[in-house]
Amino acid sequence: MKNLLIALLVFISFFAQAQSNYYVAKNGNDTNDGSAATPWLTIQHGVNQLSQGDVLNIKAGTYFEKVDIDVSGTATNIITIKNYQNDNVIISGAQSTNNLSIIWTDNAYLRIEGLHVSDSQKNYAQGIALQETAHHIEVVNNKVSKINFSSDPNATVTSNTNAVPVSALGDAPDTGNGVPDSVHHISFIGNEVFDNRTGYSENLTIGGNVSHFLMENNIVHDNTNIAIDVTGNYGESPVAAYDHARYGTIKNNTLYNNTSPYSPAAGIYIDGGQNIVVENNLSHHNGYGGEIGCEENGATTNVIFRNNVFHHNTNAGMHFGGYDSNTTGHVTHSQIYNNTFYQNDSQHEGFGELILTQSSDCKIFNNIFYINNQNVFLYAYRTQTNLDMNYNLVYSVAGNASTIETTTDGDNNGGNAYEGLAAFYSATGYGANSLFGDPLFTDATQADFHIPSNSPATNAGDPSHNPDASEVDLDGAARAVERVDIGVDEYPIPLPVEYLSLFSGRTKSDGILLTWTTSREINAEKFIIQRLTPNDQWQDVAEIFAGQYRYQFLDSQPLTGVNIYRLKQVDLDQRSSLSEMVSILWEEPIAISLYPNPTAGTVTFSDNLTHTVMVKNILGQTVLLARNAHQIQIPAKGIYSILLMDYTGKILSSHRLIVE
Repeated sequence: MKNLLIALLVFISFFAQAQSNYYVAKNGNDTNDGSAATPWLTIQHGVNQLSQGDVLNIKAGTYFEKVDIDVSGTATNIITIKNYQNDNVIISGAQSTNNLSIIWTDNAYLRIEGLHVSDSQKNYAQGIALQETAHHIEVVNNKVSKINFSSDPNATVTSNTNAVPVSALGDAPDTGNGVPDSVHHISFIGNEVFDNRTGYSENLTIGGNVSHFLMENNIVHDNTNIAIDVTGNYGESPVAAYDHARYGTIKNNTLYNNTSPYSPAAGIYIDGGQNIVVENNLSHHNGYGGEIGCEENGATTNVIFRNNVFHHNTNAGMHFGGYDSNTTGHVTHSQIYNNTFYQNDSQHEGFGELILTQSSDCKIFNNIFYINNQNVFLYAYRTQTNLDMNYNLVYSVAGNASTIETTTDGDNNGGNAYEGLAAFYSATGYGANSLFGDPLFTDATQADFHIPSNSPATNAGDPSHNPDASEVDLDGAARAVERVDIGVDEYPIPLPVEYLSLFSGRTKSDGILLTWTTSREINAEKFIIQRLTPNDQWQDVAEIFAGQYRYQFLDSQPLTGVNIYRLKQVDLDQRSSLSEMVSILWEEPIAISLYPNPTAGTVTFSDNLTHTVMVKNILGQTVLLARNAHQIQIPAKGIYSILLMDYTGKILSSHRLIVE
């Protein structure tokens, strides 16, 4: 009886925690029940009513309010605040007299989606702000505009004029144990940030004690100042060791027309951040295409810029290092590789594609630098200790390596100026394996930076470089597993194998079966099945010689959870190609039986269940739902289906039961 009572309570709890949809509309009333027929009037009132798993649907219109989200979901029941269907929902700060954020939260497990946050024009205005202890928050497919430090478009910019359209700021106080709470697991995905005047502040920024973040597929354009900024060392966190945004990925963003009246504004700037990957972004017509720096005392550490395109930025393609000699700020153990730089420094400031400042133990390799008619490659000052700069491809509009200009030690009486790449390489020790030549872009005038098979960039990268498993070129194709190309494009080498059916897999009772078939194999040597390990390394699990045309392999020891496979086809001359990745979920078979069957109504399981049990009658109606049950009671006679499900609702096993 006790187990039956527990099962019934779980059944009631399951439905009590089910998702509820609520609605806000301009013709609503906050005394209503929030249903689609009788919606609420204000977003703030609607937010205040939400519980775990709820969805607040906001219908079309302009809402003049500021919203403080003081509710949290859970890992399995997030709270969503979104526009209804594809309605145009504007949350405006135009009628507010304070400079508080239009949307603000320090809570958790939230999704903010499909809203247009706009029109707050006062000093220290903010659009969407995540702060203090916020975590597990997704900000998805929103627009943010007209967050301005002043309503006067001609207002003077000073260090005291600021506005921040989108931010995550880790500034929680120290609770006494020396480990302050952080903002963490934050995602900004698919947002458009535009037409903002931010003064001395940036547009999409993460700073202070923030960890594990993602910025992906955002478009940031036509703003004043830096587009994307990740910061540290500014005293946002009271504990210096945690005063760094860290463990983040910035990828597939498009950044353009972000400029500043007082200083070059980068498309992407890492200033004091740590352990950050910046990849597959397009940055053009900004001040700098990208920047890795450190303005305050301290260091920027372990930052990677890879597979990005920087073109026609006004001051330089990349600024790399700490520039302020009044601080200890410097960059260390960071890398810039497999990027394409094209005709940056369009204002002819004399900096060229690269500005190098204070750094140590860094690498710049496998990049294409295509120089404009100013004919300047780079400008360096301060000190670059142990800089490894090699395997790059340099070219200029003039087409002459002997006339390319570079400057080093620029802060020392004008520095050392070199005419010609050979003189620069000889004096610095850089570029022993670098090349000069036209990369033969498909159509650079249309920003098409693909390379052909006869490009000098093809198969010319650092032969010791082994790309990460997740690393892709500008088309999303995997980087070469042999010798990588220079620049952002990996030229696809056609291999003499044609497939009738692509590499795929499915689960069986004894493992995961992987199959593929071919129609033609010329000079093919073998196929290697690779599986991604938990530490993101590809492991060979099988090697099968070519010539069979129909192939299958049973992985009898798959990993519990999601298994990711790919097929590597190797030719006789050791050229190779990779298939698309295949993801297959493997769960250990459930060895559960139930008895007696038939039964008088009481059913006992052979083991205590950690799965959900659903009981359906012959009409397909659910009559019982239980979890963690060892025994259930079915009072009515009949024929039933007993379904065991995981937490996502996937059916893992089924049993037929007769109640007599």
